[in-house]
Amino acid sequence: MVSVIQNFICTDEKRLEVMLNNLPALGEAFEDYEFYVNFNDTVNLDIVQESYEKNIKKLNFYNNLEKQWAEVTLAMLEEVKTPYMINLCEDQIVHFNSNDLQNVLDEVKELDIDYVNLTKMGKYSKSTFPGYKECKYGYSYVGSDSPTGRLSTDCMTKVDFWKDRFVEFIQNKHNCPHTIPFPHENIPNYIEGYYDHSIGIRRFKNLKCYIPKQIMFIEYNDSLEKGTYS
Repeated sequence: MVSVIQNFICTDEKRLEVMLNNLPALGEAFEDYEFYVNFNDTVNLDIVQESYEKNIKKLNFYNNLEKQWAEVTLAMLEEVKTPYMINLCEDQIVHFNSNDLQNVLDEVKELDIDYVNLTKMGKYSKSTFPGYKECKYGYSYVGSDSPTGRLSTDCMTKVDFWKDRFVEFIQNKHNCPHTIPFPHENIPNYIEGYYDHSIGIRRFKNLKCYIPKQIMFIEYNDSLEKGTYS
């Protein structure tokens, strides 16, 4: 039903330690799912590749060094064979097991959800937001009722919808109607900054959205690498 996509660098030693410690749990939770991983640097390449090969059973590993995050990610999306994909940053720490994942996936499939928000879950996974409909394992809502205006890349979404978003971004990124923070071609923040304000998630009014009740990922952001990317 779902594949995992990652496209990242990891040159900061603190983040590298977090990523390496998290990989066994990531591999266990997603044991039956295929990974498409691009490491976009040569710094720490060997140790990262070795750890992925050790912990991820169904792995497609790349070392594409093109500094075009959206274009490289879209190329990997074209290889995905499942109807859904999960885009994960390397600093998202697993906080669930395979049974928890299956419960969410079953509910997402039953509701025919288009987009699952996996960012700032501690903030947005609450029943108090207007438009939320409580389900057994999460909350469903439509795009027009999204509690955040930005379309986050930390998500699970239908592959076709995500491909369309990348194609739109690549074609229009230099004609964005608002100022984008971190407008650098080689970082995911650029595409997130594009899908905000008037062209953010609320523009997709009938988009079937969902957020799990369980906080499935904890974001490690004590050490940011935006400066390294840009």
